[in-house]
Amino acid sequence: MLRIFSIFFVLLLSVTSTFAETTDTATKIIPSGTVYDKATNDPLVGVNIIIVQDRQGTKYAQLATTGATTNLNGKFRFDNHKQVPSNLFVLASYVGYKDTIQPVAENMTIFLEEGLTLEEHVVWNKGIVFESGTKNTTTDADTNRHGSKIVSGATLQLLDSNDNVIETVTSDDEGRFKFESTVTTGSKIKITHNGYEDQIHIVGNYVETISIYIDKITLSGVVLDADTKKPITGAKLSLKNADTTIPIGNDGKFKTTTRFTDGETITATYEGYKTKTMPINMGDSITIELKDISLYGIVLNESTQKPIKQAKLQLLDSNDDEIATKTSDISGYFRFTNSIPDGAKIKATRKNYDEKTVLVSDMTTLTTDRPRKQILLTKTQSAPQEENDEDDELQKIIQGITDADTKLNDIIGKLKLSVWKNEEGKFNTARLASDSVAAVVLGTSGGLITSLVMRKKQVENGFEDIKCVIGGQNVANWDEEFNVNIQ
Repeated sequence: MLRIFSIFFVLLLSVTSTFAETTDTATKIIPSGTVYDKATNDPLVGVNIIIVQDRQGTKYAQLATTGATTNLNGKFRFDNHKQVPSNLFVLASYVGYKDTIQPVAENMTIFLEEGLTLEEHVVWNKGIVFESGTKNTTTDADTNRHGSKIVSGATLQLLDSNDNVIETVTSDDEGRFKFESTVTTGSKIKITHNGYEDQIHIVGNYVETISIYIDKITLSGVVLDADTKKPITGAKLSLKNADTTIPIGNDGKFKTTTRFTDGETITATYEGYKTKTMPINMGDSITIELKDISLYGIVLNESTQKPIKQAKLQLLDSNDDEIATKTSDISGYFRFTNSIPDGAKIKATRKNYDEKTVLVSDMTTLTTDRPRKQILLTKTQSAPQEENDEDDELQKIIQGITDADTKLNDIIGKLKLSVWKNEEGKFNTARLASDSVAAVVLGTSGGLITSLVMRKKQVENGFEDIKCVIGGQNVANWDEEFNVNIQ
């Protein structure tokens, strides 16, 4: 009996030794991939991924408390310092699905099949917060095995299924935290910390110590127009050595968690602006001001000095080859965002106007909303004399709107359109007369507003059934107040 036991023990030792040697010589990789529902192909959020040494799910001792969890897109990736031998396996587990084990690899695709609903696993309610992509410098064995820098002062909120806060704790000087409440598989923990990206961590199965990795904001700032100081939202930001681009928000602000070495440079480019490159360091908060080098211009009628819309503007080089073409807008404005070479010209053409070509360097600068190069066009002599000038018509419309707005504001200010009766309910004859005048004015203000005061019948105490109708809509009865605005 003793001999049999000895042989078994030697055999077991031999198998263990062989596995260790094979593991030690295997290529090291960082496991990553995406987990899907096998039936729907939808990505699964919160799937727990751990490393095991065989298809029976035997835990790999060196990473017994280490794992990863899929994000909102079903993706997972072990931390940069968690390289594992390529002859190991990953075990993917998720509540309501069958566990799946397959060989470890990069960019894995894992499909989970629905199975018997698993009971929730109550896990230890303590953990450690780490900074992603860093190396731990502490001598503490429990934190060192994770290979990353600990983060103290992080705020952790345990959330229920409706994202209501159950409990809030803070990581201590060793990055550790502990909840008094019960933490189970699928529990959500929200982590916030100044200088780090907010993150939601979903607790997986087989967890003894909850390991949470948060991304440090390595660079932040804002992109502005150097002259107006207004934010620029469409600029492209790129890091030279990190080979990455950084998105910019609608307020011109940006931030990134991409790690880079000191001495890195960031380059900002935007159409019509001078490209700018500047040095950056980890943790910087910067302001990038871009200089607008566009050519702004305005097309005017030479005799009336009024803007000309829909004029065709061609930017030409010194050899008269076309660089770009623009059309003036309703205000006569145009803008070329191209680089303007020496000897450049602008050729302007418009129906019923003489064609004109002028050197950019000879153009007069006119200050409107900004400095603009002006082009003066002369009306063609052969143009029909009876033809109405579109520019004059535009000015008449604008003036009509302005006049109507002034008259209406004056009427509303004086009459209030709400006092056709006095406090005793008696009809105010003087007010009716003045409001009748108001109705005529409203009805003749450039055709912009049609107002009709209707009298169906006269009653003993006054015109009780008088209504104010604008554009076919009844907007006020006898004793109601209303305001009319022109936009």
